[in-house]
Amino acid sequence: MKKFLAIMCLTVASWSFQVNASILSWGTITGYGPILGSLQSGQTTSNDLFGVITGLYIETNVLDDWTFNLHSTSQVKVTVNSLAANTGSLLYAVNLDGSPLARSGGPNDEAWLFDDTLTAGSYTINLLGIAIALDRTSGYEIYVSATDTVVPIPAVGWIFGMSCLIFFTRRRLGCV
Repeated sequence: MKKFLAIMCLTVASWSFQVNASILSWGTITGYGPILGSLQSGQTTSNDLFGVITGLYIETNVLDDWTFNLHSTSQVKVTVNSLAANTGSLLYAVNLDGSPLARSGGPNDEAWLFDDTLTAGSYTINLLGIAIALDRTSGYEIYVSATDTVVPIPAVGWIFGMSCLIFFTRRRLGCV
């Protein structure tokens, strides 16, 4: 009986948390042309993506769309920054599926941020701006990260369930 209770407790404990494996991947990158500058993109972990465009010519219009795929509902953080070497404004607007990202910092700060829960699906980051640096130092970087969502079962449910289990087990054995 003790072995049965131990196995039962381990089984119940193994179901106590549901963990979603947040996996991100880049989809398409449109609007960017290789003669305009250089592109780097990749994945550092299954939950982190990066993209960088550097060396844009002066007066190059930035009309880029970066699509990423989210494979499970997760807390997602999207950060878009102009490169530190920029000598002036580059990005005018950054949107995630048509909704503007919040600008972090002051009016001269080229940082844009989104931090919220997204359901599984495909999302597009749209960037609008113009390169103004004479020495081809204009560019931007994108970071997308997802945090696993953990859903714990409330403690009250566990206490009640274990109490019932102990009560009925003792009753069945005639200890009550």
